[in-house]
Formats: sequence, structure tokens, C-alpha cells
Amino acid sequence: MEQPGCNVTGLEIHSQNNPVIKCPNCRTEFASNIAVLDHLNNEDSCWSNEPTYRLPIPPGFRRADNTQAGVTGQYHARSGYLFGWGRNILEKMKDHDADQKRRRKINPLYPFVDQAEWQLAEFIAQRLTQTDINKFLKLDWFKTRPRPSFKSADQLFGWINLLPGGPEWQSTTLEFLNYTTQRPIELIWRDDLEVAQDLFVNPIFANHMIYDPHLVMVDAERKYGEFFSGERAFFIQNKLPEGATMVLIMLVSDKTPVTRLMGGLEMHPIFLTISNIQSEFDVHADFQMLLHACLFHKCMDIIFAKCKVAMKTGEYMPDPMGYIQHCFTPLVTYTADLPEAQLIACVTKNASPLMMALQKDFRTSLLFPPQTGTHTLRLIYELCARVDPWSVPLFQHEAKALLLSSVHQPFWRDWNHADPRHFLVSDMLHTGHKFFGDHPLKWCKEVVGEEELDACYKAHHKHVGTHHFGSGVSHISQMTCHEHHDIEQTMVATIASAANTTPKFVQAIRMLTKFIYQAQSPVHTDSSLCAMVESLSEFHRYKQAILEAGAWRGKKGTINNFLILKMELFHSFAGVGIHFWLGL
Repeated sequence: MEQPGCNVTGLEIHSQNNPVIKCPNCRTEFASNIAVLDHLNNEDSCWSNEPTYRLPIPPGFRRADNTQAGVTGQYHARSGYLFGWGRNILEKMKDHDADQKRRRKINPLYPFVDQAEWQLAEFIAQRLTQTDINKFLKLDWFKTRPRPSFKSADQLFGWINLLPGGPEWQSTTLEFLNYTTQRPIELIWRDDLEVAQDLFVNPIFANHMIYDPHLVMVDAERKYGEFFSGERAFFIQNKLPEGATMVLIMLVSDKTPVTRLMGGLEMHPIFLTISNIQSEFDVHADFQMLLHACLFHKCMDIIFAKCKVAMKTGEYMPDPMGYIQHCFTPLVTYTADLPEAQLIACVTKNASPLMMALQKDFRTSLLFPPQTGTHTLRLIYELCARVDPWSVPLFQHEAKALLLSSVHQPFWRDWNHADPRHFLVSDMLHTGHKFFGDHPLKWCKEVVGEEELDACYKAHHKHVGTHHFGSGVSHISQMTCHEHHDIEQTMVATIASAANTTPKFVQAIRMLTKFIYQAQSPVHTDSSLCAMVESLSEFHRYKQAILEAGAWRGKKGTINNFLILKMELFHSFAGVGIHFWLGL
């Protein structure tokens, strides 16, 4: 069944990756998606008539306030077709157990007595240990009052385990040939495609899903918000078979130490979600690093193998409303801090993961060409043709000359339309707020003086909703994101009247703070992106005043340059941000 407004009569588009497509209901083979739709729309179709499908409204249209009367929009004309009726999680729960299905016709909350007992069970299961649950059930309170139908923690969790579970956890032991590790390398993982399907089919998100690329216009200006509102979404959709639905893969990772004093055990958690859900709804040491990087990409290969296949051939999935869609799984977002971004992009520590800028270029205001995945793979393939990648010392030496990390099989190499230039995004916490705390805040301390700066913050009037730094700010080594916000809000006004500051120094700090605030907007337009570029240009115009004031100091004294990689990444907000949204 096609969505309203999608006219496909007489149009046949064949998929080069999957020339034979099967009906998701009767498994009959057809030559294209359009042939499947014709089959499903026939009177003798294997798909029975179902209630009208209600398409959730994207936030780009719903966020328009009364002052934006000129908001218009348009969906991609050939995306998100429906291919029948499937079963979501609730449907599977109904058929999970025949005996329970019979009992639930009488009591929908079986094995619990009623809604109140279910709420009690949910509360204690989430907040109490099994020992505490058993103690709770043995209280004298229940001697004179009705006791819950479950008599122990084991019985309660047994009932919970009867419900259909999510994707199962798997364990894989990895080892290097000719290299012995101190302990086994355990990869504990879930099937990537099953996780994506579990999120996509969950009826909790039914009214908060986006399935189609769409264009949002405010008067004559284009508005950018969710990924589906950008040109990159249209670009990928146009490469897929007609009627396909993109299930957008978003990844986040952060290496975490498990033990520090007892063996230095570390884990590298990878978190997966789908961007269809609207955001409104949180050895030699060098050789060891090389093997760690190769191990990371190998683990990612194992975990996301099925998502790569689904991106090439498609996978029929029921959505939260139960309708089947032909889904593809592009990787669109991977949020990571700077070291992990370099690990993912396969570049060295003195190279930008997003730009073709070298370390000597970090001080400039120029927007360098993007570091594309195609360029990186070409360098890797040419290097592998000259040097055996498992001749570690030689390969590593040659790779460093090319600013590569010596990884010869990036996990994204065979994931269609996966390009670090597009899916790696600079997060505000590390690239914005953490940068402000590490650099502009320290510059202000050097110029104004720690005592005077602390005195100013101690003298600030207390205000509800704003952190009052009663002890000053010079002693703070770690801050929350909210505390970063509060210092950024007041820093320019605090230093403006200081005796040792110059107007150009204040202007440089002001434009840098303004840029960080502009970058935090959840929705952008062409003019707001240009305003970010202008703020960044103004900072570079006045930044020399920071060096002239002697504010930039290191362990060995005054520093007379801005070789700061995170400063180069600001171009990824302003410059690459424009490239990202416009799909360049």
C-alpha cells in the first residue's frame, strides 16, 4: 500500500543490489518494489484491508509558533511505502504463550491481579534488590492485609521473564595471532539489526516516529532540524529502491575504565539508537595502540554486520503501528570525543578527523576540504598495495607519514553511504563547553588575575536557576555542563571592566562565547549557519589580542600560537555544518 500523495502507476524501478524482491507476507518473488505494491493492492492480495495508517507529524512542522505563519513543507515523493501488516511487540506478546493468551482474555494484566498490583510489582522490581523484595513480602503488614499474588522475588522475576525479551546478549572471544594478551579479549554484544528492529517496532514510539525525508520552509528560508530535514537524507533516499524506508543508525561510544588499581581493566561500550525516533522524546606501546585500534574496528565489524547487509539489500520490518516497511539502515550519526573520533576516522592524533587540516593549520581561520571516507580508503588501499599491513613496524611507519592510524580495515568501509565526514559529529560537551573551560576560562584567569576574577564571581547576585560561585571559579577543575553554561553566560560582562583587559581581548572572548551559544541551537536555518561562520571569523580577527596579553600559557611558559585541534573542529559546526545540511 502506498502513502497518500505517492503516485507509482506505470513506474518500475529495479534495485541493482537486490534484483529479486519477495513479498513480506506470502514470500512470492517479484522484480521490484513497485511490483510488490501492485500485488498487495490487488483485490486478491495476501494483505487484508486494515485501518488507515496515521503518519506522525515531524517536529519541523509542529514546532512552528504563531509568529511563523509561513511554514510549509514537502515529503520525499518515493519513500516510506507500506508493504503489508506485521506484528509489533504487543501483537507478539498476545501470541507468546497459548495459556497466557486464554487467561488474558479474562484479565489483560495476567498473571497480576489488577493494575494496582502491576504498578506495585514494577516499583519494587526496579528499585529493590531480590533480598529486599523477599524481606518486603514477609513484613507483618501483610498478616492483616491482602498479600500480593507473587510470594517471592523468584516468582516475581519468573513472571517477568515469561514476557518476550529483547535481543539476546552474545559473547565472542577474540585473540591476535602471534601476540599474547594478559587476559582474554571478550566481546559482549547484541545483534545490531535485532536492536534496530526492536526500537523500530516498539509501539511506545508510534506517535514520535519519522519515516520520510522532508523539506521545511519558513517563508523563503529553509529550516534544518532532525536529520530527515537535511539534504543528506534526500541524497541517501534517492540511492535506495523506490518505497524504501531509512532506519537511521546512531552510535555513541566512550572508553570507560572499570578498574584503576587492580589491573587497569577497560571496557568500550557502544550505544545504538535510531534517528527515526524524534529527539523530543540522553608490546611496544605504539604497537599496543595499533592493535587496540584494529581490535575496535574488528569488533564493530562483528556487531554491525547485519546492518551493513540490510543497508545493501533492505529488510522488511513492521513499524510501531504494525505496518511492514522496506527498511534500509544507513549510519548517520556517531557521537564520540576527539580521541575516539580520530580512532573511528583512522587518522593520527595530530590530524583532524573531519578536515584535511594538518597541525600547522589549526591556527588559521581557513575552512579546509573535508576528510572524506573515500580519500582515507584510497590512501589505505594504496598503502596496503605497497606494504603488508601485518608487517606492523613498517606499515605503522608508512601510515604515520600519511597521517593514518595504521588501521587497514575500517568498520565503515563496506557500509553503504557511511562516511566519517558525515556521521562523525562534534558534541557540544567536549568541543564547546570543555574547550571553554580548558582555554578561554584560563585565558581570562591569566589576564584578569585569579583573585580579581574570583572576587567578581563571589559578588554576583544570587539568582534562581543560575549557579552562584560563592568560592570563585579559579579552583574548579571539573564542572558539569550546567556550570559551564553559567560561567559562559557571565564571563564577558565580568571581564569587560577589568583593569588588565583590552577591548580586543574582550571582543575575542565575546565572539567565541557567542559562537558556542549559536552552535547549541536545536534548529538551524541558512542564515543562522552563516551567523555562526561570521562569529567564528570575528574571533579569528581579534584572537591575536589573546597572545599579546600573554594569556595562553603552558607548562614551559607563554605559548605564541593557537595549535589547538578542538579550535579547528569549530569549523565542523560552522563549515562542515553547512556541508552536512546541504549534502555537499
